[in-house]
Amino acid sequence: MKVNEIFTSIQGEGKFTGTPAVFVRMAGCNLNCSWCDTQHTKFKEMSVWNVEAAIKQKLNYYKQIKHIVITGGEPMLQQDLGELIARFNSRYFTVQIETNGTKTMLNRYLAQAFITCSPKSNHPVDPKTLVHVNEFKYIIDRLDVTPKGLPYDVTEPNFNSYINLQPCWTGREAKDQRLAKFTWKLCIIHGYNFSAQVHKFYNFR
Repeated sequence: MKVNEIFTSIQGEGKFTGTPAVFVRMAGCNLNCSWCDTQHTKFKEMSVWNVEAAIKQKLNYYKQIKHIVITGGEPMLQQDLGELIARFNSRYFTVQIETNGTKTMLNRYLAQAFITCSPKSNHPVDPKTLVHVNEFKYIIDRLDVTPKGLPYDVTEPNFNSYINLQPCWTGREAKDQRLAKFTWKLCIIHGYNFSAQVHKFYNFR
């Protein structure tokens, strides 16, 4: 597995905002989003056993943590992802996969994880992944959306899905404020959830 880093922090986005977690950040992605915060060229090749051991070392130190986030990059590119998911009993741990949804893997493994999908414009979500998505996260990077309040040319959410809108973080204060206020209004109009990326506000990983 191509691992960028393994660390402990607080989930700053989506449904699990505020949840302490062990993060496994994978390297490599099949897309090239301008706002991505992963250094895709830096990684260490690790076996599933070594990744499991590194996660459990942190879980043993922070014994109250029951949440594991596998992010990227694009985790679905990792051939051993299913095996890694299977090593953590879903009765005791929640394994959250953050994916763009364009790739898939064996369904029996996906069913054991909480899938957060962030669809991108002109990159359809794979139907085999779509049926397992638990929450959707749409990045609002412009002041122009569909009548449903979503970016154009993206895969729409499943029925009764947990839907987040997240303003794109550009690093330019004036633009970020405009996008945040626009996203806030969309959430109120359409009943979506606002994802604020609180880890960036407080400058933690």
